[in-house]
Amino acid sequence: MFKNYFKIAMRNLWRDKTYTLINIIGLSIGIAAMVWAFQDYRFSFSWDNFQPDRDHVYRALTFKEGADKVKGIFPMPLIAAAQNDFPGIDQILLWVYNRSPIIDTLNCCNHKHWSRKY
Repeated sequence: MFKNYFKIAMRNLWRDKTYTLINIIGLSIGIAAMVWAFQDYRFSFSWDNFQPDRDHVYRALTFKEGADKVKGIFPMPLIAAAQNDFPGIDQILLWVYNRSPIIDTLNCCNHKHWSRKY
């Protein structure tokens, strides 16, 4: 019975070659898009999973008036203000990207440290 179904399906596919080609291309693009979307989703939510206290790691972002999106920029003077206003902050990590990434841990917001030229 399945052999007959398979024969009929192959005859119909062979008879309508253009329609078959369009369907196969559409299915392959759809499957590729779903695989890409799944990989992108998985990659987006895999950040900081190696941290032992990943529930306590936060990223500060700013919203500029007139802008469409939230920017990944946090002004340096606000670092000291955030550490004074929110007592739960233990450490602050400053990520400066100027041709080569530089990562510094600021424990008490040393302003001399900021003025150093990288």
